[in-house]
Amino acid sequence: MTQEETISHWRREAMGSLTMAKAGLKEKEFSMSLFHCHLAIEKALKAEYISMFDKDHPYTHDLLELALMIKEEWTEMDKSMFSELTDYAIAARYSDPEWAKEFSTEDNASQWINKTEEFLSSFMQ
Repeated sequence: MTQEETISHWRREAMGSLTMAKAGLKEKEFSMSLFHCHLAIEKALKAEYISMFDKDHPYTHDLLELALMIKEEWTEMDKSMFSELTDYAIAARYSDPEWAKEFSTEDNASQWINKTEEFLSSFMQ
């Protein structure tokens, strides 16, 4: 597989994860929506890493760690988004009931889908 094909694969996967986040919202599976928002951004960041460095992506799920590898300066809002979504992915994966009660809501999932969609549309131009 060429580098271009690999990058294209990761970007398609990012958009597929966004689609899954939206499906989770429709099905009222809000934890999965949040998890897939994280996954969409993770895949987009990994595509950018591969593009920049012409090597395999790092094996981490920490969005802030990935983001800092590809760009030294992000806004505080971006950094906060990366950290919060990483926390959401972990909580969703382990189905923490206290977290779910507070954060796994339709409103929160809808907001994060919008944020993810905005990020992807500007980041993957």
